[in-house]
Amino acid sequence: MMLLSRIDPVRIEFRSIGQNQISGDRVNPLLKCVFLKSSISSVPKAKNFTVVAEKVIGISAVNLPHCRPLLKSNSGDKKIIQRAGKKEHHLWNKRDSVGSGQKALNLVRIMSGLPNEKDAVYGALDRWIAWETEFPLIAAAKALRILRKRNQWKRVIQVAKWMLSKGQGATMGTYDTLLLAFDMDGRVDEAESLWNMILHTHERSISKRLFSRMISLYDHHNVPEKIIEAFADMEELEVKPDEDTIRRVARAFQMIGQEDKQRLVLSKYLSKWKYIHYKGERIRSFARISPSEPDGLVPIAHNGNNNNINSLAKANYMPYGIDFPRGPTGRFSNGKTSVDVIAELLGFDGYIPPYATARGRDILKGVNYASAAAGIREETGRQLGARTSFAGQVRNYQNTVSQVVNLLGSENAAADYLSKCIYSVGMGSNDYLNNYFMPLFYSSSRQYTPEQFADVLIQQYSQQLQALYNYGARKVALIGVGQIGCSPNELAQNSPDGKTCVQRINSANQMFNNKLKALVDNFNNKLPNAKFIYIDAYGIFQDLIDKPSNFGFTVTNTGCCGVGRNNGQITCLPSQTPCRNRKEYIFWDAFHPTEAANIIVGRRSYSSQKASDAYPIDIRRLAQL
Repeated sequence: MMLLSRIDPVRIEFRSIGQNQISGDRVNPLLKCVFLKSSISSVPKAKNFTVVAEKVIGISAVNLPHCRPLLKSNSGDKKIIQRAGKKEHHLWNKRDSVGSGQKALNLVRIMSGLPNEKDAVYGALDRWIAWETEFPLIAAAKALRILRKRNQWKRVIQVAKWMLSKGQGATMGTYDTLLLAFDMDGRVDEAESLWNMILHTHERSISKRLFSRMISLYDHHNVPEKIIEAFADMEELEVKPDEDTIRRVARAFQMIGQEDKQRLVLSKYLSKWKYIHYKGERIRSFARISPSEPDGLVPIAHNGNNNNINSLAKANYMPYGIDFPRGPTGRFSNGKTSVDVIAELLGFDGYIPPYATARGRDILKGVNYASAAAGIREETGRQLGARTSFAGQVRNYQNTVSQVVNLLGSENAAADYLSKCIYSVGMGSNDYLNNYFMPLFYSSSRQYTPEQFADVLIQQYSQQLQALYNYGARKVALIGVGQIGCSPNELAQNSPDGKTCVQRINSANQMFNNKLKALVDNFNNKLPNAKFIYIDAYGIFQDLIDKPSNFGFTVTNTGCCGVGRNNGQITCLPSQTPCRNRKEYIFWDAFHPTEAANIIVGRRSYSSQKASDAYPIDIRRLAQL
């Protein structure tokens, strides 16, 4: 028997925050647990398979650009007469601008071979324009874009500073690029000096985008006082902030203990409903009112326990399940979950049914206990509606054990049966996404540091796992929390370049994982016949992101189905058309992995490819014990 669960790292299924509801700005997470029977030829039979997992899904409203209708003119026969003597500026003359792309590439090549010294860089740049009759502004701007795409931030800074020293390119676009480069290179002091210059020389023409960039920079480097100061200037100049800026400002007020101002900012600028235009239709979406990024959580292995309850976390509609034999079932993916993959490798026949529908002798074939938005802590996910916490899932498992006793005729027979089962449990993601990082709904982030919160979770988790052990669980695979900060939703909300993971969240995940791994040793040394293992979902997913081509992926930071930046600001909508090359995407939606990614994670959980994939052994060897 096996209790297996997994949380997609990247809240990938994770924050699998399973994209659930369209109507809900946040989507619900799910947690699940499977209890099933298997028949294996090469390894001792794992009679049952149980999964407890969770995932993240979220919805955030986003304003999408829409086209202005073309106006039909009644004067179609009128000729357009150009005034005599009027000549276009040479920069916009096609003939004169031809070759600017090649000039830009030449500049990039020149920069790549230079030492990181001001005199050498500026000397090379001066030589680049030595024979130009006019400053090659278009070529320089194109070179900046190329360097920016290549994440060569030091070179971006050098070229931009040189342009400005020549009195060229002093535009909001150049300033925005330079501030982004300062942000990515960690040069906060230089960014602040540039910002003060912009405030004094362009006071009445500073764009919303530039204010957002500077507030984002301060947010990335944890300077809440400066965020509030920049926001004060923004309000004074009557520049209306966007939604992401408001959330950062609200979080800054919360960090310095001014919750009253936090609530005031949110109530003033964030409405309950947001409207977007999608495929020619105006869609109303529930707007989030929390300054935190995560929106919800769903177990990677979830397969339908939330389908018929009053919850926002559901995925029982197309295109979810588009590649799954049974269509939409509640799985937050286009096809199989990692638990489906592990069950197949263990030799199980068919798919594990959810606890909500498992009846009679079917429970001997396995049961899925996962519930969206559930966490280790009882209050986790309450803002998303009905859910079954991990403690509640353990109670459901205890009910199943009572039924097993009745089916097998005695407690001894049931105990022997359960001791051969493999339990896969993946908890903790929702406690961060739908609790700790939601300060407006929960006080945990004010009560505990990330390290303290990890300790509190592990202590409570340990008690709940002890209850599983007391009811017969012996072979238990504990799945670590994945990289929530690398999901398309987090990248869309908090990554300046849409590619760099949100380290603040990932660091908290790693603290929990380190303590969870230590808990495995504790259980194995303390509990008779206990065989606990740890699956490093975080590390496995890191490999997919760092070396995607090794696994056949070409897209690592964007969801196959979704809306907005990175396809991660709004979850996959009902009947939306997803990408066609789904096997090349790591993420299916804003939080969950594709079937292709789940297959890799499932296979490496079952049979580790690296020593760090599983500790002290993998699931394959656990089944053989």
